Amino acid sequence: MEETMKDFEKELEESYRELEEIGDDEAMLSEDEESNDAWSYLKQIKASGDTVKMKVLEAVEAGVIGKVEGIRAFIPVSKITVSHVESTDDWVNKSIEAEIITIDKANKKLVLSGRAVEEKKLKAEKDEKMKSLKVGDIVEGSVESIKKYGAFVRLENGLSGMIHISQISQKRIKNPYEVLQEGQTVKAQIINMEDGKIALSMKVLEQEDDTGEDEIDPSQYRDTTSIGTSLGDLLKGISL
Repeated sequence: MEETMKDFEKELEESYRELEEIGDDEAMLSEDEESNDAWSYLKQIKASGDTVKMKVLEAVEAGVIGKVEGIRAFIPVSKITVSHVESTDDWVNKSIEAEIITIDKANKKLVLSGRAVEEKKLKAEKDEKMKSLKVGDIVEGSVESIKKYGAFVRLENGLSGMIHISQISQKRIKNPYEVLQEGQTVKAQIINMEDGKIALSMKVLEQEDDTGEDEIDPSQYRDTTSIGTSLGDLLKGISL
């Protein structure tokens, strides 16, 4: 987490450096736009965790710029959305719901994150879907990717679950590709749900006789040729 924050702070400094190099009045925070009431209000917004809406007025390589409560605000390119941003120009005139992540009146910096809002919404949706599942449920899905250690399955409700290689088959396999292929539809049982992760098992759904094929059933392996053997039969062939 600490490394992530350091990376973001470094990215933010680089973004502002790029803005300063541009030297565009529209790209820089302006002294004329400063309002004590607005800054105070935005600090309250940040403290409460509420969101703001910013209409993008201008795009630069480092991100997008708009106004919130009359104060110019900046969203770094990596904080615009959860998806990859091909071009910041595509966001001009669009409104972005965002969180305030940096508010610094002294240095006239107001930095927002639309990505943070999207991530929270996605998490809330995921949590709601997780509530409809429980350990023991049998689910169906499509294999979306295969790794050496197992396979990831996209379930019908949009969530992803992971089948560890040890849970793919009751037969010992060295590689998931021996049994699975991407795009294949599979059925599995939920065996664990922790920290928003779903662990699946195909192995437990295999027929029970696959697990017991090595067990000996005395009724099947009885030597019927010895049953009813008489003393006469035993003495046959013996010369006196």
